Amino acid sequence: MKNCSFEEVIGKQIELYPLMEMNDLYKLVYQGVMGSGHAVSSTEKAREWLLREIEDPGEGSDRETLIEEISPGGTIIRVNLRPFLCQQRDPESLLRAFVRTGRECREDPGRIEEAWRAAESVQREFSADQMRAFISIQRETGFHAVHHSKRYRDLYRPAYRVALKALCIEEGVFR
Repeated sequence: MKNCSFEEVIGKQIELYPLMEMNDLYKLVYQGVMGSGHAVSSTEKAREWLLREIEDPGEGSDRETLIEEISPGGTIIRVNLRPFLCQQRDPESLLRAFVRTGRECREDPGRIEEAWRAAESVQREFSADQMRAFISIQRETGFHAVHHSKRYRDLYRPAYRVALKALCIEEGVFR
């Protein structure tokens, strides 16, 4: 999806996860703008979390790919753990890329609203009033990260790490 827009990114995600709820859509927008900084409190805690998750990643969709581009131009990606493990890739390389992304990705809350407008123009599940009300609450509370909905977790069993694609390449995630 080289040089794609947020509308294209969001459209592709809606195709992959058609039953996402509004907070899942917001989580996508948030991660596509802000990266993984919210999830990295320390390298050791990030390692423990990753090791716990790869111990039993569960079953996923047969459509699950190694990476999903979640920002325009594919600079920020989700690396899906099940395909990652099936391809016998190195968890330490993913950990390094994830932690570095948390430290190096420039957070820009102002871009969340721009990306949210793109989401509003693409999605067909929620009304414009619902979308505006949701982003208004996020704005008032400081644009914090949210969790996936129970529905999304039950249906899609998300297991991934968000990272800058360039750092994944640099750290050897895709060797």
